[in-house]
Amino acid sequence: DEEAPALLQAHLEDPEWEDLLLSYAAQTDPAPLAQALLAQQDDLVQSRLWRAAAWLGVNPTRQPAQGSWRTQVMGRLARLFLQPRLPRQLRQQALTALVESGDPGLPYLLKQALQSPHPQVQVAALQGLGAIGDASALPLLREALESELFPLQKAALEALARIGGEKALELVVQMLVTGEETVRRMAAETLIAFGEEGIAVLREAADDEDLLVRRAAAHGLGRVGSQPPEVYDGSWAWTLLERMQREDPEWFVRSAASQALEARTVGERPPHLPPFPPTPENEGWLIEWAAQRGKGVGVGEAAYTVLVEALTEGDLPVRLAAARTLAQMARPSDVQPLRQALNDSAPEVREAAFEGLWEIHRRYGDTTRSANRPRSPQ
Repeated sequence: DEEAPALLQAHLEDPEWEDLLLSYAAQTDPAPLAQALLAQQDDLVQSRLWRAAAWLGVNPTRQPAQGSWRTQVMGRLARLFLQPRLPRQLRQQALTALVESGDPGLPYLLKQALQSPHPQVQVAALQGLGAIGDASALPLLREALESELFPLQKAALEALARIGGEKALELVVQMLVTGEETVRRMAAETLIAFGEEGIAVLREAADDEDLLVRRAAAHGLGRVGSQPPEVYDGSWAWTLLERMQREDPEWFVRSAASQALEARTVGERPPHLPPFPPTPENEGWLIEWAAQRGKGVGVGEAAYTVLVEALTEGDLPVRLAAARTLAQMARPSDVQPLRQALNDSAPEVREAAFEGLWEIHRRYGDTTRSANRPRSPQ
């Protein structure tokens, strides 16, 4: 129907038409709609870009010419993904969209991203290589495992678990035997992803002559025992851990076995109810900070004012606590101070502020952009 694009474009911002728009994109080239969508100013969480990326994902076999909307969306996703100061949630969203696009150029982009000087970009690139199961990236994953940065080692191990195969398993076993203690532990826990072959390695590692290997194996065996029975019957792992707790000659190993067994008990307890949103006047850290400045916190709006002051005037721990408190409250009225915190010098504060803005957008829709517009003169 020649009138369909015009009709759909008229309802481009209508949430009730989103499924129909997605269905249309799955059946034909939605170039006019995509161009109209991308021409508009996006909000803080890039909602319009994600919508266009979703259309890309449902129609991966159609390859429009260069300069088309598809190229435009992929370019914007790639540029966003590579930004060093991008909040983690946005980078993960961009990575998900890139992976779901099925674009044949994605492996090259991810391998190039590993050359970035910024670890957060490298970590996301490793996650992407794991998500697409790119076995040709194993040499690059080996290099990441040899890094001194634990986040890179962790991401590489997770990628190996997703890629799978004998060579990937060999790299994980190598880290179990030669890595630092924290890396050994994660390698042991990663072995579970390799099924029976990986679990067999853990069983043998429980009797290894190296006490660090046995200690790491204890943590991995705890994960084996915690598997849901319908997935894997790992009850034998608890028996093995109990033997390690009693008989291993090294206290260092016995304590790890005890920790794994204690974790089983914790896992059997009923879950706690989620906490209520915080109230500033009851936050101990805020009361202490205000007292150091010679004033009280007050209640209600007065306490909220002190909280915002802490976000802008406190030292790093105080600013971080303030950002996290506002993120947990996540009300439309919190948008303005959280947006200002996106310019904080500390990445931890910026990340917490963006998480709050993301949650506000999830709950209330596009309040993040309108809240920052200058007021019209009265």
